[in-house]
Amino acid sequence: MKSYRYALFHWTVHFLLVIVATYFLLNQVSAFAVAIIVTLLVDWDHLPLIWKLGLSGYWKLRTVKEIGKPRKYSFHNLPAIGATLIVGIWQFYVGNFLYAVGVFAITIHLLWDFFEDVVIFRMGFKHWL
Repeated sequence: MKSYRYALFHWTVHFLLVIVATYFLLNQVSAFAVAIIVTLLVDWDHLPLIWKLGLSGYWKLRTVKEIGKPRKYSFHNLPAIGATLIVGIWQFYVGNFLYAVGVFAITIHLLWDFFEDVVIFRMGFKHWL
């Protein structure tokens, strides 16, 4: 049950971080919708494992069997964090604010996952390279 509660906490933090950042970047309803949808889509690289195990099998694997163990996903890495940060800053600079919010939502999502792995679960960062 403890892992289930942490999973709820994990996704609550994802959404709160995105909502707060969106509020400060572009306080519009469309921006909030884009940010929420994008933060869900960031985990597209989890889909092959979900298709293989099914949703309940994946949930059990990641929250019970493998909680706190590193798993490498194709999009969860330091180059992706850097690239989304650069693209987000550029889009904000040129005035594409809604696009910038979407890209920053990805950056924030990945930064929270990175923080969790390195600081909370103390897995190190090698699987993020």
